[in-house]
Amino acid sequence: MRNSTNNEYKYATNQDGHLIDVRNASRTDGYTCPSCGTEMIPHMGKIRKWHFTHKSVCACNPETYLHKIAKARIKAAFLESDKFDITFNAVHICAAKCPLNNLTPCQSKHSKSFNLHQFYDICEEEVYWNGLQPDLLLRSSNYPSREPIFIEIHVSHKSTEDKITSGHRIIEITVQSEGDIDSIISKCEIKGEIIEQHDFSTTAERDVKCRFYNFNRNYHMNPSVELYDYMHIFAVKDNGYFTYDRISCFESLSEIFPDDEFNFIISNAPINWKQAFDEFDKHGLQITNCIRCTFYKHSFIGEPICTLYKRYGTPKSPPIKEARTCKYYKKSISNANRDGYYDNPFLFKKTSYKVIIRKNT
Repeated sequence: MRNSTNNEYKYATNQDGHLIDVRNASRTDGYTCPSCGTEMIPHMGKIRKWHFTHKSVCACNPETYLHKIAKARIKAAFLESDKFDITFNAVHICAAKCPLNNLTPCQSKHSKSFNLHQFYDICEEEVYWNGLQPDLLLRSSNYPSREPIFIEIHVSHKSTEDKITSGHRIIEITVQSEGDIDSIISKCEIKGEIIEQHDFSTTAERDVKCRFYNFNRNYHMNPSVELYDYMHIFAVKDNGYFTYDRISCFESLSEIFPDDEFNFIISNAPINWKQAFDEFDKHGLQITNCIRCTFYKHSFIGEPICTLYKRYGTPKSPPIKEARTCKYYKKSISNANRDGYYDNPFLFKKTSYKVIIRKNT
């Protein structure tokens, strides 16, 4: 009689206790259900997809079936393969000394993969470790003191809070169908997302097939084209000449500014010119140029002019170094964003920056 629950399973247990795919089944052999243990029969016709069903009516739970075959198949795949990878997104942090003296190392997110067989060679099912019983436990026979990894199969019940907060590394695999198991076994790879401690209570709402608990999210690496940032450079000479640019952290500061008369502010955020000059003042570098003068403004057509040119005959559009000899020069104090010159606020208290004084004036 056909199973009243109409469950069609891809796997059954043979007489030797091994899990058998229906594609490898024989009509003459006997099979039992991996979940409830009752007799099963293979259906291997020419029209429908091959499958096992229970020979008699029973109350077999498909969720229990998925949980059991997931454990058995993942364990077998791990023990039988030379490679079993885990992959997740991690934060890669530059490990090199920054040539720009940046106070905050560059970082970016990239996939990180590990072959578990490089660290573990034992996979056990339903064994206790420190009072906890994971679905699968990965251990190392060569390094018994190495911290193990728990593998938890999530069909209807997620990992318990005591396991997650224990600090043990946990790989939680969500299984909703036999296909979810097949996708892992076919590639011998578990791909997922690292879950932070503060996200433990909210993961039920997230569509993540595999979750990694208590894994390291940050990894240090050497500089590469995949890991760099642009730094904001404010370079100024004591004669008042200055330039504002962005350069890659791979570029050499001395090659871009070979003149040792340049002094710098290097920042990981846009730099406000007025604040930059004020910061140089604090470091004993008093920069005098027309841009800092209260009489230096923009005309209605946007051209910078000296507003005293009609009254005192000063140059209408003087070079900025003119301020060093101009008797009317008056340093502006409260015009940080005047005329659009000082857009992009540079907040020194909230920004990582460095002041480099190369020459005393």
